[in-house]
Amino acid sequence: MKRIIRNLINLMLIAVIGITGLAGCGTSNAEKNEGTKNEKKVVKIGITTPDDKIWDAVKKKAAEDNIEVQTICFSNVNINEVLESGDIDLNAFQHYAYFEKNKADLGLDLVSMGDMYILRVDIYSKKYKSLDELPNGAKIAVPNDPVNIGRSIKVFEQAGLVKLKEGTGETPEFNDIESNPKNIQLIEIEHSQIVRSLDDVDAGIVFVKDAVDAGLDPSKDPIYVNNIDLKDPKMQKYINLIAARAEDKDNETYKKVVKAFNSDEVAEAIFEQFKHGAIPAWDEKYSDQ
Repeated sequence: MKRIIRNLINLMLIAVIGITGLAGCGTSNAEKNEGTKNEKKVVKIGITTPDDKIWDAVKKKAAEDNIEVQTICFSNVNINEVLESGDIDLNAFQHYAYFEKNKADLGLDLVSMGDMYILRVDIYSKKYKSLDELPNGAKIAVPNDPVNIGRSIKVFEQAGLVKLKEGTGETPEFNDIESNPKNIQLIEIEHSQIVRSLDDVDAGIVFVKDAVDAGLDPSKDPIYVNNIDLKDPKMQKYINLIAARAEDKDNETYKKVVKAFNSDEVAEAIFEQFKHGAIPAWDEKYSDQ
């Protein structure tokens, strides 16, 4: 009997020690959740140009939510395909018109997470100081992709250089031009190279981003400024966006990155980066600044 009692006591002691050990070495669910909550998240974003002022502001704002934003510059690759492959988390380099066409062409399952800004597309020249000075038959460089050729032709229409056929849509082609009084010739060049080709043509359509990168001043150097009205639905397709894979559309961390971008601090950085040649697009209040 004594042996049985002693064995029972030993078993009880082992059980107590085991439970105590588990309590001391284990981590409660609350502690685990808190650790996950406080863990720094890293978000990799594919871009085409550094735009340091803007992304520095985004990184600083995102850090308030314990998110580290890493920007990765790409060239000569399709960043939408890079995003689809999972090598990056988001990308931020394109407007909706290009985004929708590229998705359809390649069958990509991507979505927009939010708006960034809309870039002006102006006419620059190193030979002439105004549109009136352009000679008959002037050679004007335009981007060599269908979406931005269409936007360029709309800028020419706005500037009074051409008249389009009745009923022409928002992405016109060469054959949609009904009247061309100056007989301007459109020279197709990759958009980032146009600013470097201004010595070889009479004028060129230049994105404000490319102009700034080349040391031009969008506030005084264009011979024609593309007026932008964010309230105009026709312009909304040219708003740049932050894209994600469709499966990540509800990712809370990515939403916080977009919220960081859509802040007053980043809006100020956009105005500074592009010398007021771009307008933050997530709120119409920035249109008049």
